[in-house]
Amino acid sequence: MIKRLKTKYGVFLSILVLFSVVVTLSYSAFIFSTDKYRSTELLISKLNYGITITEDKTNLSSISGSKVTVPKGSITYYNIVISSINKIDSKYTLAYKTSSNAVVKYTDRTPWNTSGYIKGYDENTYSKRIRVVIDNSSSTSSSTVDFAVYGGYTFNTYASIELSSGYVTVTGPYTEELASLSNRLVDIVENDTGCVTSDKDTCLYGGDSIKNYVQYPTNEDKTKNIWRILGTYIIDGETVTKMIKVDTVTNLDNLYNTLTDNKSIILSTNKFNCFSSTCSASNYTNIGILTNYEYNQIGGNNSYLQSLNPFLVKTENGFNEVTDNGINEGVTSSNLKPVVYIQTEVQTSGSGSISDPYTLTPSSDINLVAYTLNGESTTKTYAELLTTNVVKNVTCKNGSVAEWNYEKEAVVISKIKTPDYCTIDFADGYIVTLTATNGTVSAPTTQSTGYNGSVSFTVTPNDGYILELTTNTCGGTLSGNTYTINKITSNKTCSITFKQKLYTWGKYNINTVTNYTETTSSGSGRIKIAYGANYADGSCDGVEFYDIIVYSSYSRSGNKFYGSGSSKTLNCEKVDCETLFNSYAGWYYIGDYGSTSIVKLTSNMESKAIGKKCNTNHYIQNADLITTTESGTSKTKGSYIEDVTSTSSSEYPTNGISGSYWYVKK
Repeated sequence: MIKRLKTKYGVFLSILVLFSVVVTLSYSAFIFSTDKYRSTELLISKLNYGITITEDKTNLSSISGSKVTVPKGSITYYNIVISSINKIDSKYTLAYKTSSNAVVKYTDRTPWNTSGYIKGYDENTYSKRIRVVIDNSSSTSSSTVDFAVYGGYTFNTYASIELSSGYVTVTGPYTEELASLSNRLVDIVENDTGCVTSDKDTCLYGGDSIKNYVQYPTNEDKTKNIWRILGTYIIDGETVTKMIKVDTVTNLDNLYNTLTDNKSIILSTNKFNCFSSTCSASNYTNIGILTNYEYNQIGGNNSYLQSLNPFLVKTENGFNEVTDNGINEGVTSSNLKPVVYIQTEVQTSGSGSISDPYTLTPSSDINLVAYTLNGESTTKTYAELLTTNVVKNVTCKNGSVAEWNYEKEAVVISKIKTPDYCTIDFADGYIVTLTATNGTVSAPTTQSTGYNGSVSFTVTPNDGYILELTTNTCGGTLSGNTYTINKITSNKTCSITFKQKLYTWGKYNINTVTNYTETTSSGSGRIKIAYGANYADGSCDGVEFYDIIVYSSYSRSGNKFYGSGSSKTLNCEKVDCETLFNSYAGWYYIGDYGSTSIVKLTSNMESKAIGKKCNTNHYIQNADLITTTESGTSKTKGSYIEDVTSTSSSEYPTNGISGSYWYVKK
């Protein structure tokens, strides 16, 4: 549409309409100073740029103009197209601002840099496509990123381009895994450049592309035989890849003859006159040189082509030599950098980086050219798809019949028609759903896996239930709180039931014990002692006693008292025996060991004869008397019988009597 407009002003208006967001920067940012004078560039009052943002492969974010909002825990990729809406060539910088922790970088598969030269609007106007990632995987909330384009004049340095407050230049690179659309080189290039030749005649790598390296022929030394991919072209109705050799050669035909499998890899054509969006016949066959039109479209010395200098480019009138210092018009030299077209079905491996360049493999009779997910390209690797998904079908372009064999993990082909090009299409994996009785399954309760895969769920029993299963419909295994189902070959709806917890008690006999209460009677206790000889008047010659044992303390079992602590044997003969007794106040006299009463000695005990005869009984009295009286019975735990269980935690007491037995909870 732009080419049909007759005036440059019309071009300006059309571009302004095409891009919904225009970011402007006042000319006042471009005042510069020298030692001698101050001047201001006033060619135009503003530098204007159009910006279009498209999410690639996923549909997770919300895009409003130049603002992108991404969900938590996501990694999303974007193609950001920048176009100049200015009358002059300028420099641009892509910048962003965000208040979140999201990581914003250009990826290592971007076809153009975040800063560079951009042409003004005219008949050769073209846009710059930058591939950007927003990595919000470590965030627990959504993030919003505002993008903006800032410009400067061609004589300005990039550092002098002023950004609005809060904005920073998008830096990188961010390592991006190659999308798994295909192993064909032509598909990889179109994926990287973000266009398809069905919509455009060419899809070019531009700027400082860093993943467009090819080694051909292969060599153990990864620095040898290096080419740079230019892009994809439509030649004779076929989409092919074009690349330029890094090293200089002196003879094109001689180089072609040394290239391995040249007839299977290189397109046989003479269409190297590429002075517009289409290429026409030239004097070259199979191998040619770059044109000045292609050189300018890629970015010239402001692109990866600068690293190839010096070399010849073909013009409509002859040749020019491009150097670091500019273009030498009409110069012919021996600095030839050959270009070739790579056939459509040529396969590749490697990442395309300088350390891991693509290598080329010619198409065979049967070629596995792609793998897809539900008919669409996917960022998953082939190994990941085999783990998480299942093969839905295998289709071949020219009619060969193919099917997937899971036991061999291979494609089995019948009714072969050669050559043929087959694609494996994966579907969603087998769906496994788990429910739990007497417990819960933590989200996600539904998971998917590939053929013969496994899934694991986190499960928790309810209160009163334990990590043991009474039902297990899918035969999974339970280890702690993790329930795992292995060797899945179909969709499954599974259920488990947790076992109810059993409580255990020890069961014992009951002993019945009679209880006694001690009673102390002050002054009622006495101790019988020996007697002396009788006199004629009836008096006694004195009091004596032997081997009376007293204890410092006592113990009791039932109604029987026993001496304990220290013991003392008291002996007295015709002396003041009362004093001896009184000196042991607080000690205990038990008499027969195991007596049903005891005497507690006091400090005011005295001797007394009964019947006033020397040969009658004598006592030391005024002691305290301690006796017992029966006060009922009590029960205690007896001998162990057995363990008993119940699903109720209150079935038996924790430590006590229920019925005729004593129970102790374990």
